[in-house]
Amino acid sequence: MSDPVDDAVSAALGGNLILMPTDTVYGIGTRPDDRRATAKLFEAKGRARDLELPVLVPSVPDAERIAAFDERARTLAARFWPGALTIVLRRAHGSKGWDLGGDATTIGVRMPHHAIALAVLARTGPLAVTSANRTGQPTPDTCDALAAVFGELVDVYLCQPEPLRGAASTVVSLLDDRPRVLREGSVARDAIEDELGWAAAREPAVTRADARLRPRRMASILVVCTGNICRSPLAEGFLRSALMQRLGTSAPRVRSAGVIGHPGSSAMPESVRAAADRGLDIASHRVRRLTDRDIADADLVIAMAAEHREAICDAVPEASSKTFTLKELVRLLESAPTGVGPPTLAEELLRARVAEADRRRRQGEVGNEHDEDVVDPLGMPYESYRAVAWELDEWTRRLAIALFGASVERSAAVEEG
Repeated sequence: MSDPVDDAVSAALGGNLILMPTDTVYGIGTRPDDRRATAKLFEAKGRARDLELPVLVPSVPDAERIAAFDERARTLAARFWPGALTIVLRRAHGSKGWDLGGDATTIGVRMPHHAIALAVLARTGPLAVTSANRTGQPTPDTCDALAAVFGELVDVYLCQPEPLRGAASTVVSLLDDRPRVLREGSVARDAIEDELGWAAAREPAVTRADARLRPRRMASILVVCTGNICRSPLAEGFLRSALMQRLGTSAPRVRSAGVIGHPGSSAMPESVRAAADRGLDIASHRVRRLTDRDIADADLVIAMAAEHREAICDAVPEASSKTFTLKELVRLLESAPTGVGPPTLAEELLRARVAEADRRRRQGEVGNEHDEDVVDPLGMPYESYRAVAWELDEWTRRLAIALFGASVERSAAVEEG
């Protein structure tokens, strides 16, 4: 009986399409140096050729052979690889001539944090790999669903037994002197800023005329708990994943913070493990201490418990109309008629749904008996963390549906790699 990894390696090196799990979502890929192979990939995806195919690599040295690494790229790779960060750089000699679509002078590279993906890449070298979905559609999380989409277009399916539920990678461009986060996914913008320096990763100030030419800023959701080490990192990750699956690059920005805590600290190992058990990588999370500015900048503030909501409203009284506990907000929205589908801009719908939830709360349509806390697992056995992770995964998925409806609207701007 043949080994599935052997079969996938042979198929990819032969210029055929394979499908494999990564630490983000399932990916469909092939060898990047064969024009006929990448053409098959574009055709299977239904992907426009102006969108460049990302490349997965098994190691940093492999990445440096195909992308022009500088000190910033080495810093980010050392901190976040293997992991969910795609770095866009100028091409090096090893990738010149590759037909990846988009700009022939640039390349997006990532080293995934998944044993199966790395086992394949270790033997094939870099592969052009993009999210395993038809462009504009969600990425299936099971093998049967993937086979229903791609059928015989894919030569080898490497699938894990449980559904693969993860958030898209963060994409950062290092093409200019000032780095730019093109898409915020599993790796928080703040974490990148911390590594490169706050000013380096921020967009430069723009004039009013320039601003008119840019897309409107995404709406912002802030998740708050006590120390930003247990519940809120999990809720942040699960909610970002749920929103990215629904809205792609137009999804609201999700961040988390703690009422107290030590900025720069990591999430609790038990939270990281519980997230990983559900296909989510929060290992790069770093603690943020809640500030009044964080509250003011957010369009929606989600507290893990009533005590956090009260602390927020005491500190910034005008934020009370946009501050809810997670379960309170979900129940308020689920009990309200949706009425309309998503508008052109996701932030408009987010703000409308927040205003509707506040109106219903003020009218007493859902009483305080529904305002249940998410239990703090700190100091409890691992099983408690796992239970909290399951609960937060479920409630954040319900929240995404309650906010944006049952349909999935994905942007085709930057596909997952």
